[in-house]
Amino acid sequence: MNNANEPVLLHPYVRFINASENDGVDFYVFNSPISTNAACGYAGEYVKCARGLTNFRVCKNDTVLASMAFNAEPGVVHTICAVGSEDNVSLYAIDENADKTTPEYGHLRICNLFNNDKTIDIYANEKCFASDVGYLAVTRYIEMVPDLYELKIRHHNNQNILAGYGKQSIKCRKYNTLFVLPPNDNNSSPNCIFTIDSGSYSGFYL
Repeated sequence: MNNANEPVLLHPYVRFINASENDGVDFYVFNSPISTNAACGYAGEYVKCARGLTNFRVCKNDTVLASMAFNAEPGVVHTICAVGSEDNVSLYAIDENADKTTPEYGHLRICNLFNNDKTIDIYANEKCFASDVGYLAVTRYIEMVPDLYELKIRHHNNQNILAGYGKQSIKCRKYNTLFVLPPNDNNSSPNCIFTIDSGSYSGFYL
């Protein structure tokens, strides 16, 4: 995630997102609670975690909904998302490491956590910049001229607008993700979260 001129992070880092249909969940690293009573659409801050094989869990009312483990390495950052329905939840880990080769641009990627059996297109100021994005897909970071962009989500096949996310500021040297999340109910538009990602930070710690 770092060029040769940048210091390397001294620890692994993770953040948690609740993209499941369960309100009020708790996220754990091993047996240590990191986020409690996280609502649908919750996005946490980056936190240090243990090096080596590390266990992550999402629970509700002391019941484990899902767990996963991977080797957490110093300098490597992940976003861990709880996805799925109320009774079928899983954890999905996304690598946050970014190639910082074009600092004059802003960078935006799309992560589709909305499982509606259809792919989506993302528009910025009425121009499509990410097309046919399926469930659990994560695009690369797309270079964008720093500016304000009005973001819209459309069905890939018929171009009907699923959601409008208003204007977001894309800044040089910043890395952002637009997470597309399930709606609050069957009759509403998908939710969205616009995050500032680890590539936006410099120094030994996030």
